[in-house]
This record gives sequence, structure tokens and C-alpha cells, in this order.
Amino acid sequence: MSSDLRRPPLHNARRFFPRLPQAVQVAIVLWGLATTTACSGAVPSPASELSAGQAVMDLGTLVGELREENALMQAQLDSLRHALAYQDTIVRQLAAGAGVSVRSPLFPAP
Repeated sequence: MSSDLRRPPLHNARRFFPRLPQAVQVAIVLWGLATTTACSGAVPSPASELSAGQAVMDLGTLVGELREENALMQAQLDSLRHALAYQDTIVRQLAAGAGVSVRSPLFPAP
């Protein structure tokens, strides 16, 4: 077996930094490992960017559909209010022709 394989990793660091004290060598190696680990999480993957972009596009589409549905519901509500006002007018005219008093509605239409 080779003597390099049996040596602990700190002895291998002496090859790269032969004149530095052992504590400084260990600090440099640990700093390099910590920096590498920190930087590996900082780079976003293209797949996550594409999925986030697709999610934003889908959200925009859904918001547009909700706006269209809201406009349709508002149109239906306006139509129902118009029909209610028309029927209320007919009922009041018939009551006036028959001489019957009609009380005002509890919830007047705006």
C-alpha cells in the first residue's frame, strides 16, 4: 500500500503549502471547503428558473381568465337587476290601476 493513502488528509495539505504552519494549512483547507460548499448553493439551476417562469406564465393566464369570468358575472348581475326593476315597475303599475297600495321594497335596487 502506498504511504500517501495511509496518511491523514492534513499531511497531504503540506505538499501544497510546505512553509506554512499546520494550523494555517488546516484553516486554508477548511476555508476552501466552506467556500466551495457555500457557492454550490448560490448558483440557480436552469430547470428551476424554467419552472418558475412557466408558473408565472400560468398565473398570468389564470388571472386573465378570472377577470373574464368576473366581467361575465357582473354583466349577468346587471341584467338581473334590470329585469327586477322592470318587473317591479309592472307590479307597481298594476297595483296602482287596481287601487291597491304596495309598500316599498326592503332592499331597493341601486
